[in-house]
Amino acid sequence: SGCSGLCTVSGKVAFEDETPLTTGTVTFQSSSYVAKGTLDRSGNYSLQVPPGEYTVYIPFASRLDTSFVAPANDPDAVHYIDLIDREFVSASSSPLKCPVDGRKRFDITVTPPTH
Repeated sequence: SGCSGLCTVSGKVAFEDETPLTTGTVTFQSSSYVAKGTLDRSGNYSLQVPPGEYTVYIPFASRLDTSFVAPANDPDAVHYIDLIDREFVSASSSPLKCPVDGRKRFDITVTPPTH
């Protein structure tokens, strides 16, 4: 079930209630390779990586806070709201691991922030 060169990994990212995560970049990182797949409106992603052991994380999973009012001294300020718990956002803290040795489906369940 190996693949020559790059293996396609695809899947869906959703919360426990099956609501899809639609903003963010699914990132697979090994000691020697990084690949990124952008989430679509249904929470699906697809990317290609060589076989190996990957840590999976999802940076940029945030949305603009439309209720944020910029202060007068910084009228261009914007505020983003995190959509997923911080542990999923960086490689150093993510609990998600995915060994790849062929074409693979890797669905991910995320949790909302615990503030």
